[in-house]
Amino acid sequence: MILTLRPNSDFLTQCATFGAGVWHYGRINEVTADDANGIRSNTTMRRDTFGLPLASATGVISSVTIKARASGYYVAGYTKIQLGLWVNKAFPHRKSVTELPYGVTIYSGEWLVNPQTSAVWTWENINNLYMEIGLEGAVDSKGTGDMFAQCFQAWLEVEYESPPSANKVPLHLFFQGVK
Repeated sequence: MILTLRPNSDFLTQCATFGAGVWHYGRINEVTADDANGIRSNTTMRRDTFGLPLASATGVISSVTIKARASGYYVAGYTKIQLGLWVNKAFPHRKSVTELPYGVTIYSGEWLVNPQTSAVWTWENINNLYMEIGLEGAVDSKGTGDMFAQCFQAWLEVEYESPPSANKVPLHLFFQGVK
């Protein structure tokens, strides 16, 4: 099963915003894709870190994945994205920087274990996570325009197996044949 958590608060913000929405998280937390809103950078790596709602699931967690719909704007090759997790507001654990081509693509970063402890994920860990989107752009030295790295939508997915349900046999069948 997959539990999807969308940003519901800003923790730290460095990126610029565009379009409509409340604060930074409100620009990227929509369920339906909308490229009119988002966060962006046209300079060195800028990072926005977001709080997430509490998880209401149970079971064994197999992975945590951040997904982001993002693109480079203007010229490919000069814009980058980096995804990261903060566990208990501690030092962020970041994936490799990835080049953003022109055109919208979904990027993902997956953690199979808690990167802070190298232990399996717990629901307490999930309820203390922050997700980070890092964007890097550039200012065009030829004066033809800024090269933006843009993120339009981001979410976190928790993949887990729900606990087995108890084998419930109706009492009238359970006691059938008992004397």
